[in-house]
Amino acid sequence: MGAASRPEAQEGDGRRTPLVVVATVAALWALAHPYLGVVHDARLYAVQALRALDPGLYGADLLFRFGAQDDYSIFTHILAPLIERLGLPTAAVLLAAIAHALWLAAAVALARSLFGDWRRAALPLVFAAAMPAFYGGFGTFSFGEGFLTPRLFAEAATLWSLFFVSTGRRALAFLALIVGTAFHPLYGLIGGGLLLIRLAYDDRRWLILFPIGVAVALAAAAAGVAPFADLFRTFDKDWLGIVERRSSMLFPSMWSADDWARFAISIAFVAASAVVGRCW
Repeated sequence: MGAASRPEAQEGDGRRTPLVVVATVAALWALAHPYLGVVHDARLYAVQALRALDPGLYGADLLFRFGAQDDYSIFTHILAPLIERLGLPTAAVLLAAIAHALWLAAAVALARSLFGDWRRAALPLVFAAAMPAFYGGFGTFSFGEGFLTPRLFAEAATLWSLFFVSTGRRALAFLALIVGTAFHPLYGLIGGGLLLIRLAYDDRRWLILFPIGVAVALAAAAAGVAPFADLFRTFDKDWLGIVERRSSMLFPSMWSADDWARFAISIAFVAASAVVGRCW
């Protein structure tokens, strides 16, 4: 009777393992990435959505006089109707919750695919959930932000893209990348680079897309096609000084030793998770 019950117990443990891993990672993620409300860049995207609902509200604002980020994103077209129906606070927390759920689900699926089983995927997932989220200068940017931006959806889409390509579903990988790019073109570009690196890992012929992409971007810039036309634009000295003071996080040469230390810690977490996942 005891010998017969052991396989059943092992099967029960095997069924509980995914639940324990997912619950633990979700709890750590919630602690490390709490929702902060309509703060930071969430205010910028909220204003863009409010402007879409009432073009005259902020039409004269300098932010929109020469174009805006939402000219190249579907995000406002999703957020604005929700604000109209639910109000800004509810719409913001709802979309943020959906984005974080997609982010975590993609991370779990990708880790499970990369490391082969739940036991080996557990610690890398714990590292990803608990590691310092900030990167770059002045603690401005982070992954899995605690407020609503299209970056959350673009990050989640990139993770799904990498999951799909790791499981041999290239069409879905490119579809996920397209969705992420539709939310945030710049993050979509980064995601596209990661996807091509992953594809080139299996077949180096994919690397040809890098110079082709650069050539297409330069040709579009030369032809004045937005937003590529801005590749050739420069700041004059006075305006550059204002940008450096107001957006110092964009200039690595202005980062402090603490900024570089945080960056190094993040890299160490990523490296440790990869090693532990393989050896665990």
